Amino acid sequence: MTEQSRRSLLRLGGLAAAGVFTGCLDRNPDEGEMDADPPTARATRTERPPAETFEAVGTTGRRPAATPSGDDLRQRMDQRGGPTDLQSDPVVAAIDIEGDAGPAPYIFTPTVLWAETGATVTWDVDGGAHAIAAYHPDNGRTLRIPEDAPSFVSGRLDVGDTFSHTFETPGVYNYFCQPHEYHGMVGVVVVGEALAGPGTVDGSNLQVEVAGEHLERLLALADIETTPPTTDSPGPTSTVSSTATTTAPSTTERR
Repeated sequence: MTEQSRRSLLRLGGLAAAGVFTGCLDRNPDEGEMDADPPTARATRTERPPAETFEAVGTTGRRPAATPSGDDLRQRMDQRGGPTDLQSDPVVAAIDIEGDAGPAPYIFTPTVLWAETGATVTWDVDGGAHAIAAYHPDNGRTLRIPEDAPSFVSGRLDVGDTFSHTFETPGVYNYFCQPHEYHGMVGVVVVGEALAGPGTVDGSNLQVEVAGEHLERLLALADIETTPPTTDSPGPTSTVSSTATTTAPSTTERR
């Protein structure tokens, strides 16, 4: 090979390398791996209502998160205790579920809890951001707790936060998660015994249909007989007794 041929080959090789380098620079960063969807957690954060939506009644604290998954979740989506197995100081977890591991993207577990009269129930946030609230006119909802029982609401809770409420009045309590009621995130606490009252009415009197449907399933799971709502059931704009509007013995723990 002559010196001129060698120089020509070197020149061609240099041009080819430059072309590859230029192609790398011109590549659209939105192509290939960069086209992946943004993290789910970021989308979840956008769903959180503004802080002023949740006005806490009680106190606040924090504990390390421990979120179950898979089969463990399925086993926990049930009721705890029963008419002859009342729980003392039980814990309910608020969880975000991925995929089809549950009936809704967000659940309380256990969804039905039987507790002793005077027991303190603690809600523990294992995933996402939640706010526990009684179905009560004070919280803008139809009354679905015993008529002479105080309302309760946690305010916004993040992962690791807890909220506690002491139940002194026997009966059936229906509650919901303020930002996730439209996903059917509801729960039932039976205190002492399943006395007939606002909490045993069928779910047709709720503003959010899916929440009413889920509550009916939970009451059926607990073998609690439901009755149709009456026209004088206290609603979001109704007045209730002063006893029912007093601040509940509640505790919220935050970071």
